Amino acid sequence: MNIMSDLADAKVFRICAAAAILTGCGGLQAQNGLQAQNGLQVQSSALTPVRANPAEWGHNHHRSWMSPKAKSEDLLYVSNLGNSTVSVYSLSQRKLVGMLTGLGDPYGLCSDTQGNVWIVLWGPSKVVEFAHGGTQILKRLDDPKGNPYDCSVDPTTGNLAVTNWNFGGYWLQGNVAVYAHASGTPHLYNGQWFWYFYGVAYDDRGNLYADGLSSYFNGLFCVGILRKGGASFEDILIKPELHPTVLAGVGWDGKHVVVGDGSGVWQYQITGLKGKAIGYTPLNPWHLATQFWVSSNNPRSIFASNYGDPGGVHLWRYPAGGASFKKVDDALDAPYGLTVSLAKN
Repeated sequence: MNIMSDLADAKVFRICAAAAILTGCGGLQAQNGLQAQNGLQVQSSALTPVRANPAEWGHNHHRSWMSPKAKSEDLLYVSNLGNSTVSVYSLSQRKLVGMLTGLGDPYGLCSDTQGNVWIVLWGPSKVVEFAHGGTQILKRLDDPKGNPYDCSVDPTTGNLAVTNWNFGGYWLQGNVAVYAHASGTPHLYNGQWFWYFYGVAYDDRGNLYADGLSSYFNGLFCVGILRKGGASFEDILIKPELHPTVLAGVGWDGKHVVVGDGSGVWQYQITGLKGKAIGYTPLNPWHLATQFWVSSNNPRSIFASNYGDPGGVHLWRYPAGGASFKKVDDALDAPYGLTVSLAKN
């Protein structure tokens, strides 16, 4: 992949997006089609998955389907970059119960308090909503000139936040698009210390956290907060500093901000604009993790998609971690994003 010669193509800038963004020692380097990772040169084209044909975005050649029992079950949704589908599983049995097809580069996933699921579509720059266990799109939202990766729904307002890696596809500064009540035209937020935005997560008070990189080339890893009612993201000084081999997103476990580093997740206690690590959960095997979800009920567990070899979705005890004790790999093709949708009793 020759980055500079492809500047005219806005959709070429998926810089190893499928493999979570590869970073070097504290930053991203993209030169001559190579990504630097821990001093080793990795051919970025080797990490690029099969893409949906733009002419096929939004058209189902294989009809979406869902088991009639799915609506009454808690469900795990996993996006597949290899074939532009989302696989749906029974959370308790981890068995395939449905498939959403023809989506066009589905990346991050998130769910709201009603169990509705939002799917970020990189290719057509849209976000689509499905009902819990449903196969029909309820709502489509445009992401203006964005390259969307991840999403989160504010449990206090219903606002939908979507990260845009960059703006318009031309290496311009990215942003986070926030749709009031998950509708209409979004308000775009950025921050002084952010250039690229990747993962995003709301806490239970409506504060929004994001991770990303700080500059165009050799950007440092950064974590920031958009306070509820705030005007822009503020940089959080986290200790210890992280230099992750991949960007693996952020989450909220009910008490702490959770940050992925490629081989596990850190729990941070946030005070003002300082983050103190209070725990670490090693996740093995975790090769190219891209998104994770932490359960809120006991016994607690964490799901994470594993784009690398072996591909699949693994389940660990949280916060202990260690070796995964369950795995989902049926009907997956380059799994990327995931979320859990809880059935309404």
